[in-house]
Amino acid sequence: MSETTTTTVYEPGAVVLIPFRFTDRSGTKQRPAVVLSVSDYQTSRADTVFMGLSSREGPTYFGDVRIEQWQEAGLLYPTVAMGVIQTVETDRIMKSIGILNRTDFERVREAARRILGL
Repeated sequence: MSETTTTTVYEPGAVVLIPFRFTDRSGTKQRPAVVLSVSDYQTSRADTVFMGLSSREGPTYFGDVRIEQWQEAGLLYPTVAMGVIQTVETDRIMKSIGILNRTDFERVREAARRILGL
């Protein structure tokens, strides 16, 4: 199998701005997301795996993670990583905003493992 050449590879834990697809596929909205996929995945495919980020308040659901150091990550508001794992074509990523600190990203990775039963 041949590798896909990707111009930009994002570090796991990077906070990026993407066109986030609604779960009912009715449309998209620009919003921040945290990159989950490693560079080997990103360089061999046209996609990047991520969890969307939201400033919504209220109840959290299975797999959601509150980001404690949201300002350090370049986010404007208190933020929750939503327990919804998606992919987006890497060339659709609009820009990099920042990066989650180690503790917040470990909590996001653990949530992804629980969501997938790993």
